[in-house]
Amino acid sequence: MILSSGLTTGLLSEISSESDFPTVNLKVFTYAELDKATRNFALANRLGDGGPSHVFMGYIDERTCRAASLATGTPVAVKRLRTGSNLTHDEMLSVVNDLARHVHWNLVKVIGYCLEEEHKLLVCEYLPNGSLEDHLFIPERLPLSWETRVRIAMDVARGLSFLHGQRIIFRDLKAANVLLDSAFNAKLSDFGYAKIIPGVDPSHTDPIFRTRASGIEGYLAPEYLATDQLTSAMDVYSFGVLLLELVSGRRAVQQTESGIEDNIVEWAQPNIGSRHLLDKIMDTKLREYSHEEAYEVVLIASECVGEKAQRPRMRKVLSALEQLCPSLVPATASSSNAPVASSSTTHELSFRTLPQLQCPPSTIVSSREALSPPGCCCQVI
Repeated sequence: MILSSGLTTGLLSEISSESDFPTVNLKVFTYAELDKATRNFALANRLGDGGPSHVFMGYIDERTCRAASLATGTPVAVKRLRTGSNLTHDEMLSVVNDLARHVHWNLVKVIGYCLEEEHKLLVCEYLPNGSLEDHLFIPERLPLSWETRVRIAMDVARGLSFLHGQRIIFRDLKAANVLLDSAFNAKLSDFGYAKIIPGVDPSHTDPIFRTRASGIEGYLAPEYLATDQLTSAMDVYSFGVLLLELVSGRRAVQQTESGIEDNIVEWAQPNIGSRHLLDKIMDTKLREYSHEEAYEVVLIASECVGEKAQRPRMRKVLSALEQLCPSLVPATASSSNAPVASSSTTHELSFRTLPQLQCPPSTIVSSREALSPPGCCCQVI
């Protein structure tokens, strides 16, 4: 077994000590500002849907944090909660607080928010290359190279490893929630699906929370579907499914010609463990790749989707991927002088300190001071 042996100018993250969360300053936007920034939430500015929200492209001025035009502004993603949401004002603040407190290079960054009467909006960094889902499954897109796919897998593993170190279970990992920046660095999005369990270690050997199942069925661990019990092992399972999607170019669940839904884990399982059957799994659009690396990645995926008690922790998965392809590990991922998410990880995870937008002091709110205290983030943004 292998494992048993953005918006780069906008958000200031100040690290007070290696054990503290960064203090994140958020811009409080008015609805009028975001309406102007998105051109009245024009259909042409609509980027898509994320859970119970619509996502729009907007533009803000880097110096003033005010609405700007396409020609002069910095692009941001504006997520507007759909009308009729039962999320209360206080619950929204709690969600925003949880999102803002956990800053990591492989998580989509929160820039600000708006809470005015029925209007509930979140402003995040914009990632121009869209979702991993688009690049894997839209035929018109150029196929991702093998190196890019492995780097994306490492980025996702790094983000999940960080979250698990902070007692957070992501629980909705899928290709649509992996966003890509201009250099195809991957970041986890729709973090509002996550469950934050204060004071409890999300061990993947003990169930720690019961909650209604969400997400796409093909990514969800069998034990979660059966019991609704949350553990970090369910994220590991979802990551294994994502790895299989990356190497095969197949969706987690897709219909066969006869109309039967084909689960990627069941489809791949008969061909795992034999090098001469590797070609039956690999994406036919991949022209050049290391067969040895691909074989090892498939074995890692197999361990991730195995029985719950046998699944590795994400930090072990990350370590295995980095050891397999050390040339693809970014320098910031193991910087010894950077604050770390967890001192127990094999490869230390670094925070990214970003330049500050020159916003008027009255429009900035510190998440520690102005938002409700951290709790269980049970709502979706």
